[in-house]
Amino acid sequence: MSISRELLNMSLAMAVPLEVSGYLEDKDQWEADTEIIRDIGQVLACQSDELIYKQPGVTSKLFCKLTKALAWSSFQPGGIQFNGYRYEVVANKLQILAVEKT
Repeated sequence: MSISRELLNMSLAMAVPLEVSGYLEDKDQWEADTEIIRDIGQVLACQSDELIYKQPGVTSKLFCKLTKALAWSSFQPGGIQFNGYRYEVVANKLQILAVEKT
């Protein structure tokens, strides 16, 4: 895995738990973000390279959107897999697990 992908994973390992704790403290925020998650998915699908190959003023905004999307999706049954890791909230605790390659 490239250095930039590893740095992304390390950054997400710190940022996603903060976002998850925000959702656990404020359930209304989770409900409100339900509407914007669909839009975030489309943005990330179109601009994901800009997360890895830095674009001034764009990369940080995309990182924040990715963090929010992973945190929100981690509450879904089975969580969400991204970049070799699975994010899942179980019993109000976030688990970040490496996914084995098959």
